[in-house]
Parts: sequence; structure tokens; C-alpha cells
Amino acid sequence: MIEATVYILKNNHIEDRTSTFDCKAKDFENHLTYIYGKDNMDNVEWDIWEPPEEEGLEEVELESEVGKYLKKKMKRKKDLNQNN
Repeated sequence: MIEATVYILKNNHIEDRTSTFDCKAKDFENHLTYIYGKDNMDNVEWDIWEPPEEEGLEEVELESEVGKYLKKKMKRKKDLNQNN
């Protein structure tokens, strides 16, 4: 899923729409071609919104409640993988 703004030139004015699309950034042009048609792609431009680098995974303190939970979960997953 990506968030992007799509700009469409129609009748000498530009319409824009910001939305979430169910595809990956690398497949976005193909996704838009499917929506707007190959013949209309000359009138379509877009900006993909990237999350700021600060957002995302944060370092988890291992002695916190979340850290303890994640350690237990990793151990269970490792044990399951070894038993298979």
C-alpha cells in the first residue's frame, strides 16, 4: 500500500486526488495505466508520499514489557522452526 497524489489534466484544468493505493511503488505506473488507460497516461502525473525517516521501527528496550514480550515471541518462533 502506498499513499500518492495523482494529477490528471482534463479540459485544460488539473484535477488532483490524494489516496492510498493497493500496490507497491514499483508497480504504481502499471496500476495507474490500468485505472486511466494507456492512451490517457500522457495526461497523468503523480507524487508518491514517502514516510519521514523518523517514522518506522524504533529501538526497543529489552528490559521493557514490550522487549520481554518480543524476546519470548522470538524464542517460541525459533523453537517452532527447529521442531519442523
